[in-house]
Amino acid sequence: DPLMNVKENAMGDAVDYSTARPAPQALAAAGYTIAVRYLSHEPAKNLSPGERDALHAAGIAVGLVWETTASRTLGGYAAGRSDAWDANRQADALGFPRDRAVFYAVDFDATTDQVAGPIADYFRGVTDLGGRPVGVYGSYRVVEGIVGGGLAGHGWQCAAWSGAGTGSGGGAGDGVPPIE
Repeated sequence: DPLMNVKENAMGDAVDYSTARPAPQALAAAGYTIAVRYLSHEPAKNLSPGERDALHAAGIAVGLVWETTASRTLGGYAAGRSDAWDANRQADALGFPRDRAVFYAVDFDATTDQVAGPIADYFRGVTDLGGRPVGVYGSYRVVEGIVGGGLAGHGWQCAAWSGAGTGSGGGAGDGVPPIE
């Protein structure tokens, strides 16, 4: 199985946050070894080079997730290509390794038809652009549909939208850790 649970995997415990800025030392003291941080069109939400450096100095690895709006993935193929362009440009500016995944967020309770339709088209746009390996953040249904459909090599399952579904939601896939 190419997927593992990010929160309880062999790499360590992970935390994600957007506009809050917990001190890296406090995260390390709490046992976190991974911080998943944002790329977006909102500078206040995004990982900065200084924060990246502080996280690394505290011994915390960094993963990246792209999110503009919760339902942006309903924009289909063109939205996926546009977002992948912006996400890769921002990741490059941070010096994020090209062999590490950027996750793309599906942060709402998507239906099966939405996953099979516009959301799958969004991830086709992301993968067609190229760049870094692709990850998906979303519900059990989203992760199963997108990773299972071969449109992302990494999945990160969101408990809030997953109901009773558990399975391949997680973080590492295709032999390359998604974090730096």
